[in-house]
Amino acid sequence: LKDLHPVTVLVPEKVRHYLLNKNLGALRRLLARSNFADIADLLENELSEEEAVQCFQVMNMGQAAQVLVSLSEERQQ
Repeated sequence: LKDLHPVTVLVPEKVRHYLLNKNLGALRRLLARSNFADIADLLENELSEEEAVQCFQVMNMGQAAQVLVSLSEERQQ
């Protein structure tokens, strides 16, 4: 059986493109289709602090909370 939900691969360049072009709707949809742990990994290892904050700002509260608990204590601050 094929997976009903395709896996969304978070590519840092795509996230940066959406941020740079202020395409927050597309960024919100991309993040909504992504795994919490994958988002946390992207925020910790691929994006600047400013880019990570911008991503948090487009997430809904539930998603942001799940991602936040997946981050290291250092990055949570």
